[in-house]
Amino acid sequence: MRRLAALAIAASVALNLLATLLGRGSFVHFVGAIGVAAYIGIPAFIAGTLFYALRSRYARARTIATLAWTVSVIALSVLISIWPGRRLAARDVAEAEAYCERLAAKLDAVRQQTGRYPVDLSALRSGTDGPRLVRESLSYSSDGGEFELTFNDPRELMNDLAYRSSDRRWLSWD
Repeated sequence: MRRLAALAIAASVALNLLATLLGRGSFVHFVGAIGVAAYIGIPAFIAGTLFYALRSRYARARTIATLAWTVSVIALSVLISIWPGRRLAARDVAEAEAYCERLAAKLDAVRQQTGRYPVDLSALRSGTDGPRLVRESLSYSSDGGEFELTFNDPRELMNDLAYRSSDRRWLSWD
């Protein structure tokens, strides 16, 4: 029994670390954690309870109940990963916003020199620099007089954050 408990704790920690580091608080992470809890954790708990009720009739029912409850606890524990994942997502978004604001200052310097914002960002950055969210989804548009920097916000479904030179603030839109 102690070996099973140690294995369950190790599996739970590994599952939570994996979910937190890969999901990083994204909308998919949230929905996936809820799905694992709802479609694996709750049915395993119900199965464990039913087998435990049958323990006096069937010799293996208690063992099956214990295993089902262990699976249930491991699956339900993935809900724990949502909180640190959301903190990671908030940090990722803050890093991407700060990077874009530094990039906006560089764009302003280009405008001071040339009188126009550049058509693209190739002279100011390569596609491999910057925080993860910016590397994955930064979009830039400019008509020469104004610009907009946009990247995907992973915390919500189909949501973007945009920084416009016209009002110098972040806008969330979907």
